[in-house]
Amino acid sequence: MARHLSNTILMTMLLFAAVMADSQTTRSLEPCPSSPNCISSQADPEDKTHYLAPFAYTMPEADLLDLTESILLSKPRTELIERDGNYLHVTFKSFVFRFVDDVEVLLEPEAKLLHFRSAARLGKGDFGVNRRRMKWLVEELQAKAH
Repeated sequence: MARHLSNTILMTMLLFAAVMADSQTTRSLEPCPSSPNCISSQADPEDKTHYLAPFAYTMPEADLLDLTESILLSKPRTELIERDGNYLHVTFKSFVFRFVDDVEVLLEPEAKLLHFRSAARLGKGDFGVNRRRMKWLVEELQAKAH
């Protein structure tokens, strides 16, 4: 009986570890809606409204995610919502109306690419804010990621 219980516990732990590992490798960013207030490195490259190329990196993933988090949180009115494995979610609030934009970052270790998505929660347009924000992030990473 004790051996059966320990085997059951061991199998449960192994199954949990496999599910967690799979969730890290299969996670993806939400696609952009048709409205122009979203930018994503996972959008179709032919979609000039929504696509911006991902950031190619060489540094260790944990260091890159630390650096990315630090860069994003250096802006005012930002909040870390989630950091899990190779995924990061930060929100930005606009100064006047307090509109919230969601920024997500997902590392793809096999390809050594940092993918991102920045999108307004409300409205149809964003006056290019999300595209500028992601261009700024890529520029900062290019300058600081060695």
